[in-house]
Amino acid sequence: YTISFVDGTLTVNKAPLTASADNQSRVYGQANPALTISYSGFVNADTAAVIDVPPVASTTATAASNAGTYPITLSGGSDDNYALTLVDGTLTVTAAPPPTITGQPQNLTVNLGGTAQFNVTATGAGILIYQWLFNDNPIAGATTTSLVISNAQPSNAGTYSVVVDNGSQTTSTGAVLKVNQPPTLAAIPNKTVNELTTLTVAVSATDPEAGPLTYQLTQAPAGAAINATGVVSWTPTEAQGPSTNTFTVQVADNGTPPLTDSKSFTVVVNEVNSAPVLTVPAPQTVRVGATMTITSTAADTDIPANLLTFSLVSAPTGMVINSTTGVVTWTPPVSEQSSTNIVTVRVTDNGQPPLSDTKSFTVTAVGVGQRITAIQPTNGVIVLTLEGIPGETYHIQASPTLNPPIPWSVIGTNIVGTDAMSQFIDTDASLYPIRFYRSVKP
Repeated sequence: YTISFVDGTLTVNKAPLTASADNQSRVYGQANPALTISYSGFVNADTAAVIDVPPVASTTATAASNAGTYPITLSGGSDDNYALTLVDGTLTVTAAPPPTITGQPQNLTVNLGGTAQFNVTATGAGILIYQWLFNDNPIAGATTTSLVISNAQPSNAGTYSVVVDNGSQTTSTGAVLKVNQPPTLAAIPNKTVNELTTLTVAVSATDPEAGPLTYQLTQAPAGAAINATGVVSWTPTEAQGPSTNTFTVQVADNGTPPLTDSKSFTVVVNEVNSAPVLTVPAPQTVRVGATMTITSTAADTDIPANLLTFSLVSAPTGMVINSTTGVVTWTPPVSEQSSTNIVTVRVTDNGQPPLSDTKSFTVTAVGVGQRITAIQPTNGVIVLTLEGIPGETYHIQASPTLNPPIPWSVIGTNIVGTDAMSQFIDTDASLYPIRFYRSVKP
């Protein structure tokens, strides 16, 4: 045999290698986990590190993707020694547990036109999404942890809540918004009152929230007051009439700060004439022939004070009074040995209508000497009753006869009391069958 050598070829084919995307899972709202690849079919103790161009794993799922399954897709990859077979995997997104609300929105009361702000705090897995509700209806654009309502109006009053969503939902408790509106004070009609007369005016107010109301006078004359129920009272003094006065009543609710309403009204005070008050002297005593000068006085409480005129209603002859000063003068005539006179004085003002006051006092006119008014025999003595000028001293004289020359002799002395009267007792009267008496000024 002749042997001929012919070379042959050894073909080394690529070893099959399977690259499989590892299945993954996560909770809704979380970031995707790292996407890994597992290999099977390596020979000669090779590892993934020998692959010239490793395949790439990817998925369409994002952190915001809803719960569900999403493919993990392998693409690309090549190697000189391995023929790659790519096997896709699955990413499973599971629903997150519901968020926990750690700070609930609170009830609020704001004044009309004010600003209300509701807040919520929550914790939970993934991305938390907020949606505020008004009376269970979504509010467009209200998707943050705070809800601000500016220029609050009655239409904004109601219940506010918020839904917190991370794939699962939790709804807050409802917070009630009250919009406080100002009270309304009813119009108050103008009034007229006489001075020194009490005026009462009941004012009324309404409040949409029916809360407690507080009344006060922000403008009023001195002495005016208003009570807790809204009743205004005032008694104008003499000095406050006549006048025109403005009252302003304010009502406030219990808001923070309180809302108010005010109304004003006018009170006209009429001047009322008050009668003057007359003061007359105490009882007077005057000697005949002497001039008595005394003064009657009067007070007028009207402001401004009225002009006063004095006059005598009744008086003894010759007595006069100064119509301006009230000075009374009188000189009892000598012929009027003794008399008691009632003097009545009147004072009249010039008010409208004129008013007056009248009072009386007594004036006793006594003679220069002392007059014996009574002789009373009593148990052997004679009791003389005499009238004279108070405080004056007189001699009592007696005589057994009135035949001239009359033998008058002083039998005693007496002093007239403050009431112009005095007594003298003649203890020797029984010694004479008849006896005459007289009183003389020493």
